[in-house]
Amino acid sequence: MKATIRRKLEMARVALEFCLANPTTDRGHQAVISRLSERVARGDLLAQQQNDGVVGQHASAARRQSLRRKIRAQLRHVARVASTAAKTGTDLPGRFVLPDFHAPMLDFMSAARGTLAAVAPQRELFESLGLGDSWLVDLSQAIEQFDVASQALHLAMRIHVGARADLNVVAADCIALVAVLDGLNRARFHNDPERLAAWLSASNVAEPYRPRHAAAAEAEPGAAPPAPPEAPAPKGFLASFRRGA
Repeated sequence: MKATIRRKLEMARVALEFCLANPTTDRGHQAVISRLSERVARGDLLAQQQNDGVVGQHASAARRQSLRRKIRAQLRHVARVASTAAKTGTDLPGRFVLPDFHAPMLDFMSAARGTLAAVAPQRELFESLGLGDSWLVDLSQAIEQFDVASQALHLAMRIHVGARADLNVVAADCIALVAVLDGLNRARFHNDPERLAAWLSASNVAEPYRPRHAAAAEAEPGAAPPAPPEAPAPKGFLASFRRGA
């Protein structure tokens, strides 16, 4: 999840917690809180879906790479058998060339399927030359497993990308809803400085962390490093929103 989206969703959660801890009887206010609660819950679900998609994508990619190594080992064996047969004068129609391991995935798997199709009609001959009784079955199963892993990879990518796009929408919705709540709560707590300050803090989008040396590096050459700034008072949602947090 992008850091900017995460900060906005976290702000929405804290703002919602504040509103739930300070209930109101105003029906319009309650309606906005209810919509924010739904958006925060939706954000939680999408965040989990995105994480699951990323994890599934990495797992499926690793599975495909493992199967590719296994398939290449099987193709190497049949290439060696065909090469040995050629030296002994045995006629083997067709070519059995080991594909480049770093070839594009589609090209590599096409070569594997082509080799399987070429060997199948000559199974007895290849087995008599040392191919092994289970080679055809093993390669066929490995290709099927690769296809299953590819389908899982593509599904995980769709889940990941879709959830990420939806999170952008949910974060924007949360920003809009908290903006409405900001106006309501400022009016509601205008005579209650303590709770107004608590709301301003709750509705503030946290700034990204910047190490002191990074800020100093941006100063002009030869300029004295700036003095550490005093901790600013919470400015609330609108101020942070104008900064583009």
